[in-house]
Formats: sequence, C-alpha cells, structure tokens
Amino acid sequence: MRTVVEGPDAEVRAALMRLEHLADLYLSVATPVAMALPAIFEATGELRARIRERLRVNLRALDGALAGSSGTRLEADGGWYAVVRVPETRTDEAWRRRS
Repeated sequence: MRTVVEGPDAEVRAALMRLEHLADLYLSVATPVAMALPAIFEATGELRARIRERLRVNLRALDGALAGSSGTRLEADGGWYAVVRVPETRTDEAWRRRS
C-alpha cells in the first residue's frame, strides 16, 4: 500500500508526522511473538502474582525507610510509584539532595 500526501509544504509535513505516529501505533506483531501468545497469556497469572509480591516488598521497604522520619507515604491505589509527603521545611531541591 502506498499513501500520497499533497498540498502546501507545512501541511504536508504536519500530515506526514501524524501519519507516521498512527503507523507506529498500529504496527503488527512479529510472527515469533504471535506464535508465543498462548504461552505468554498462560504465564500472565504467575507473572502478575510475582509483580504484586515485588510491589508489596518494595512498599514494606519504603515504609521501613520512612519509619521515624518526617515523611509519610500516601496511600497507593496502584501503579509503580509511591508518593511521599514531606514537611515544607526545605525546598524540593534540598529534599532531593538530602541536605
């Protein structure tokens, strides 16, 4: 298949950028991955359990590191990151540097 884009240069460039983005979004899956999908789907339950356990371990470690400090971890609803609330006694930069 071939796509032809014509018009003023600026509009053609903008259209080509959007088309490239769309093409990247809808790339087909490689044959080896497609052939492995049944095994991948079968393994997801175990993988999810391992990820959940790793996240629990990480949260316990963070909570331990925060114990006795002025920081508190906000309740997590999901995701890979934890948000820590610290008192407004320093700038963000100073907290980052632990100075």
